Amino acid sequence: MIEAATPGLPGARIVRWMLWPGATGLPTIVLVVDDAGDRELVAAVALTDNDPGRRVSGQWGTGQHGCRRLVGFRLFTSGDGFELLLITHDVHRELLEAILDVPHWVALVAQGVAGDATTAAAIAPRLGDGLIVRVEQRSAHVARLLAPRGMN
Repeated sequence: MIEAATPGLPGARIVRWMLWPGATGLPTIVLVVDDAGDRELVAAVALTDNDPGRRVSGQWGTGQHGCRRLVGFRLFTSGDGFELLLITHDVHRELLEAILDVPHWVALVAQGVAGDATTAAAIAPRLGDGLIVRVEQRSAHVARLLAPRGMN
């Protein structure tokens, strides 16, 4: 389990992340997101609950805040302009490699739902209360960050 806390970043805060091999054969990156007062995150989950046919997509990227490297996950829907950016500064090789292993699932779970679960096995039964997005495109930004000169 990885913990993150970076005040002052744009977008929603990824509190912790974990990797889960998943039951579908595809790996799952679980993002526990700080949902305190975050109406956009609540709206994202409600969008899929209320309209299962709505296509929600996700895309990984990287950035920098001061001297800290960041990894971001952009959640969006086509057509209605909905977009939500989730950010963590906890950039570890394990996460970057999982991001580059496509296709994979990303499960967004609100911190209120995840509670004190600290392992993927403990959080797996709660995934139904989250939002799960399939990622099929490899992130060139993350690949560059993992390049030999970027992160060893």
